[in-house]
Amino acid sequence: MGELAQLRGLGDKSEEKLNKIGVYSKQDLQAKGTVPTFVELGEPHLCFLYALAGALENRS
Repeated sequence: MGELAQLRGLGDKSEEKLNKIGVYSKQDLQAKGTVPTFVELGEPHLCFLYALAGALENRS
């Protein structure tokens, strides 16, 4: 389990998806932004967008 999976609202599977698009840390996610990351992932569920935002804000 890496850094992303330890963030609130994310887990191992989320981290795997994020790693595939070059996001390996909270800083990477902040730099890319939650909406662009969500769009690049092609995630069909808005819940994942909320999870990404919550991970950055330490909320679930």
